[in-house]
Amino acid sequence: MYEQLNEISMDTTLSAEEKTAQKSVIDSILKTKGAAFNDIMQQASYIKEVGQKYDITPEFINKCVYKKLVENPTREWQYFTLLLAMIIFVASNVFAYEHKKQMANLIRCTKKGKLRLVVNKIAVATLTTIVSYVLIYLPYYINFIRTFGTTSFDSPLIFMQSFSEINSTITINQMVFLTSAVHIVFTLMALMLVVTLSQISKSNILCIIVSSVILLVPCLLCRNAITVRLFTTFQNGMWLWFVPTLIVLSIVLILLFFAITSISFCRVNIASVRRKKNANS
Repeated sequence: MYEQLNEISMDTTLSAEEKTAQKSVIDSILKTKGAAFNDIMQQASYIKEVGQKYDITPEFINKCVYKKLVENPTREWQYFTLLLAMIIFVASNVFAYEHKKQMANLIRCTKKGKLRLVVNKIAVATLTTIVSYVLIYLPYYINFIRTFGTTSFDSPLIFMQSFSEINSTITINQMVFLTSAVHIVFTLMALMLVVTLSQISKSNILCIIVSSVILLVPCLLCRNAITVRLFTTFQNGMWLWFVPTLIVLSIVLILLFFAITSISFCRVNIASVRRKKNANS
């Protein structure tokens, strides 16, 4: 490239404008290649330093590919919002239907109309939620693997400079597993919240409105917020306490909502049952 620049400068057959144009093209190429070379050298120096610090073998990671995997805000907020919307639509009628038809108290008086019915309803809703999660998220991972393969999935995430503060040798597939686990547990907590509201409100329309305000509105507000994301906790090193805390808190809320729903549904209103029987007779 530098020889070509000298040849252009010495060429008397070219006008000043032509020389300037050709030199500009070569300069832009040199700058691009130089920037790419400097970036590679910087990355090589970084992974060598990390390998020595954590006593692991340095590995180059295609940061463009794995940024698409681990730093994609579309999957984090838009997919999750879609999943929550499906949960609200499906679960809002779990207990509201019996109240709408004024059959709840009569069902409670039957042998299997109390806790067992509650468990069965929640089990079906949970299965529906898991299937919905798989249908929404699995195609993304399949498409990614078909496009980029699984090379470096076992590489430590810290070899990506954007995760330099992670302070751990956790691998890329381990992080994907942890984030998926958090999404599933939090989704089940959201399901139990909607189910509880369905029982307490006794109206599927009211349940949809309240659930949307609690669950969907925050997701819509945060969908373009780059810093308000689960992956951000891995980048700044907060994941070591944040992820376990979020999972434990979600499980506690799941049990709490289950207890509230069970107690509320299993409580029989005797006066209402008598009025219903008298009306039928």
